[in-house]
Amino acid sequence: MNPAPPEEFLTPGSVIKIFTYNTDPPKFKRCIVVGLSDPPTMVAVLYFNTALPSSPFIQHYQIPFSGEEEYIDHACYLDCAQLYEESAAWIRRSVADNKEDPLLGRLPDDLFGKVIAILKDGSTISHKLKKKYGIV
Repeated sequence: MNPAPPEEFLTPGSVIKIFTYNTDPPKFKRCIVVGLSDPPTMVAVLYFNTALPSSPFIQHYQIPFSGEEEYIDHACYLDCAQLYEESAAWIRRSVADNKEDPLLGRLPDDLFGKVIAILKDGSTISHKLKKKYGIV
């Protein structure tokens, strides 16, 4: 028997808002779903950040957003230098606690393709992690 398909907000390319402990202090952040593990218990996400990192090397892995996109409310950067793994169960709980529609929008296919290309070619994320989420 095949598992049920993931909720729409857990599909690659979705922009969602979840609570994360990956920041200090922990807070709600917007992120992009990059992929799901097999079985789909873990979700790979990239976070949006307001500030550009100080390292020129890491700046190379940032995609700027103007804030005019439907899923972003201010200018920011998508950080493609670090792929985060979140539990699918945790995301579901975070979404339930937020009581708002978790799906803020979707990246256009061409932009999501650019994200995947940066991740695929980048040296800051391990090959093992890329393989786990179908990036390579």
